[in-house]
Amino acid sequence: MTRLTKLTLKNFKSFKKAEIPISKGFTAIVGSNGSGKSNVLDALLFVLGITSLKTLRAGKLTDLVNNNAKENYAKVSLDLKHNSKQYEISRMVDKQGKSVYRLDGKRTTRNEITSLLTELGIDVSGHNIVTQGDITKIIEMSPIERRLIIDNVAGLSEFDQKKEEAIKELNKVDSRIKEATIILNERNSFLEELEREMTAAKEYSSLEEEMKRIKGTIIWKELYSIEKRSKEITHELKILIEEKGAKEKSIEESREELKKAKEESNELSKRAVKASEEIYTSIGREFEEKKGKLTLEQEKLEMKKIQIEKNKNKIEANIKTVQENSKEKSEIIEKQKQIEKEMKELLHNLSIVEGKKREIESVVEKKNSEIVESERVLDEINKNIEEKRKEIFDLEVFAKNWDKQKIFNTKKLNELKEEVENKNNQLSAINENKKEIDSLQNGMDLEKEIKKIQKEIDKLNEEKSSIIAQIKQEEKALTELEKEISKCPVCDSKLEKEKKEKIAKEKREKVSAFEKEQVEIKNKLEKATAKYDLLKESNSKVLKLNAEIANENEIKEIIQKINSKISQLNQELDERQFESQLQKKKLLDEKLKETLGKKEAGKDKLRSLRAQNIFAEYSGASKAHEEMLNKKSAKEGQINEINGKIAQILLSEESISIENVELGKENESFTTKTKEMEPIIAQ
Repeated sequence: MTRLTKLTLKNFKSFKKAEIPISKGFTAIVGSNGSGKSNVLDALLFVLGITSLKTLRAGKLTDLVNNNAKENYAKVSLDLKHNSKQYEISRMVDKQGKSVYRLDGKRTTRNEITSLLTELGIDVSGHNIVTQGDITKIIEMSPIERRLIIDNVAGLSEFDQKKEEAIKELNKVDSRIKEATIILNERNSFLEELEREMTAAKEYSSLEEEMKRIKGTIIWKELYSIEKRSKEITHELKILIEEKGAKEKSIEESREELKKAKEESNELSKRAVKASEEIYTSIGREFEEKKGKLTLEQEKLEMKKIQIEKNKNKIEANIKTVQENSKEKSEIIEKQKQIEKEMKELLHNLSIVEGKKREIESVVEKKNSEIVESERVLDEINKNIEEKRKEIFDLEVFAKNWDKQKIFNTKKLNELKEEVENKNNQLSAINENKKEIDSLQNGMDLEKEIKKIQKEIDKLNEEKSSIIAQIKQEEKALTELEKEISKCPVCDSKLEKEKKEKIAKEKREKVSAFEKEQVEIKNKLEKATAKYDLLKESNSKVLKLNAEIANENEIKEIIQKINSKISQLNQELDERQFESQLQKKKLLDEKLKETLGKKEAGKDKLRSLRAQNIFAEYSGASKAHEEMLNKKSAKEGQINEINGKIAQILLSEESISIENVELGKENESFTTKTKEMEPIIAQ
């Protein structure tokens, strides 16, 4: 349960600072007129978030700030207790009219405050708080308005509203059930057709997935074939490089042997020269040396002849290899020409297939666009049909309920007319109140006059207090003089009897004068207080009347709204409108029939488009295109293989040619040296 515990006001209206505890049970705030009782209620409404200036009895928000306040703001805080939890809500308004809300010291918004109060069970906009003029207003209300307030306070209006909402929802559900029943039969055939289309779509999707899988397999096989061929070419290239290295090594060895032979020949030449130098020394030695030299030269000659024969055999073998390679190369080139011819024919056929595929793709795209457009048009037609059926159903309901609605509207019309009459009576009363206000004010500013008299009363009270104090002072002095031993109040010396009597007489005269003045002030104070009460009463009555007059525009707006409702009800009661609705239903029936015809035509067109075998043609063309691409890829692989073999043969021929040239040069050198040595041997 939620209850209010404390209300704190600062600079709010007539309050500079006030703290009002609110105890459990019944709490009453009492006081004289103008003491600020109503301002306490205004403060409570203010902190709870009321924004109506009329309810807060202010011309503008800045009027809520106390005029004599040092701070330029007014603030109201409210402490609440819900079960064991405490809340503090505060609202502050400054001289610029800006409001600031706080919850437990933290800045927040009015909506959050309102939400919290609703959760705590406090309805700010309800009739829990009754302000000035509300009782009179309730008395002047019509029975219907009073019933609404009672229902609202008792919480019955919420159930009425929920009942109306439930009835509306029930009507909507009934309407939807009828619509669904009408549409259900129509949708069954459409559903069967959709199921057939869905089956076809699933088959198409399955075939498409199968095609993707086959494509992936083909690409993988091609990739595997390419990798395999790449490994073979790499292996062949490695063998060729090794063979080339071996040939180069063999040539290098032959060159080394030739170099050694040359060195030996040079050594022999040197030795021969040395022998010729020594020939003259000894004939015997000469003969032996010549014989040894001859034998050596013969051996070398035989070795060179053997080497020449080896080189000739190698050259012949190389020539034979070149001839064999040339024959193989011719066969490969012939095969290459045949494959290139097949490739050219394949590319021509591929171009034709691709052209046909593009044509079919264009047709398929066009047909797909037509199908999508037909489906869109069909959806729009279905939507249009549903809307028209709903309108027709509403018109049928309207026609069935016409008599009941007519009775209800007539009764409602009489109630509204009675309410307008009551409101007009209220306006008349407001005009009378205006006249009474003019009479009470009589050209005066009551607020200023009240403040003026209040100041006068305060001044008289001060004078009265001062005189009473002086009387008490003089009476005290007389009491002192009446004692047996009296002292001078000035010099503190002992007074003589005559002097004592003289001073006492003067004191009595002063007291008498003060009492006379006190009576005059009392009379003035009574007159001023009477005038103040009269003006305060008049001002209170003026404020009350102004509060009632403030409802004038609201009453006029209510009258205007009621007249608008009366006009609307009169229009609804017009028989011509009933005829118009019937005519409208007839036109809608005709349009619905026409739209249903369009729907059937659209469905026929869609079935016709889906029945065409263009998709099968497209599938066949795609398959043929894939086969052509596979063949092209295979031919390109064969061409690459042939080009590799030709390159290998050319590399081998070049290597053999270089080797034969080297061997020929070597044989030529050996032959020349042999011819040079033969005459020497013959000697």
